[in-house]
Amino acid sequence: MMYAIAAAILLAGVILVIRAVRKERQRPDHHMTDDGQVLLADTWQHRRDAVTGYNARIRLEAKGFTLPHATWNDEWVSTIRATHEHMANPQWHTAYIMRRRKAAKLPDLVLPPDLRHTGK
Repeated sequence: MMYAIAAAILLAGVILVIRAVRKERQRPDHHMTDDGQVLLADTWQHRRDAVTGYNARIRLEAKGFTLPHATWNDEWVSTIRATHEHMANPQWHTAYIMRRRKAAKLPDLVLPPDLRHTGK
């Protein structure tokens, strides 16, 4: 009897997870702003993928890797600017980058005036 109850609870949990995943997949992957700009939707999948890239670059910077074409500050400014141009929630990405860099004891970024209000 206990096994049947446990199995029923487990099955109900699996069904709820499947429904949540299906619902998430039905959400649009992007949306259009009033001025016609297409932005990536703020989904956990996009955040996960972005965080993977951010963390890898922060590790490289913390280990002293130098970029051949730019400074790390320039690279991060470019990344933050791209999130503002292509992501639905750029403030989250900016704040994440700033937080993770600070945790890695990297120097503060010098942001241009148009990006200074973000990430705080």
